Amino acid sequence: MEPTEKERLVELEIAAFMGPHIQRARIVLVAIGLLYAIFGFMSYRDLAPLREMIDQARGVSGDDPRFLEIQHQVSVLNIAVIVVISAGIANIALAIVAGKKTMIAFYIAMGIFVVNSAVQIYVSGGMLLTNILWWITLICLGMGFQAALKAERLRERGTPSI
Repeated sequence: MEPTEKERLVELEIAAFMGPHIQRARIVLVAIGLLYAIFGFMSYRDLAPLREMIDQARGVSGDDPRFLEIQHQVSVLNIAVIVVISAGIANIALAIVAGKKTMIAFYIAMGIFVVNSAVQIYVSGGMLLTNILWWITLICLGMGFQAALKAERLRERGTPSI
């Protein structure tokens, strides 16, 4: 079905005014994804010797409560690293999806950011909120979400302002 003149004008306005913002937001999603994935893989590699030491010490220490606490902390760190890696891969995939399904991609990206932030806040004891990279990520995701939301509203309204 051929789009009407009005629909073409709306899409033209979105492409002209919202398109660059959405493109930058997609680039941010890729950058965030790469950052999360690289940081996660590096942390996973650094955590491997600690996990190995815990596994070797398990037979020696028995049911010592201090050892069980350390073992729990290592397990929590391992889960946090896996969450970061998963968030990175998902953000890269969402950047691809954001070309056609922009709002869905940004809703999911915001959800991933919230879950990842909650895990990181738990692990860091709240210190994540002092990280400048976290704030920059939050602001960039928010700006991309806002641009996608504006484009979606223009499509729903169907009246170009040109």
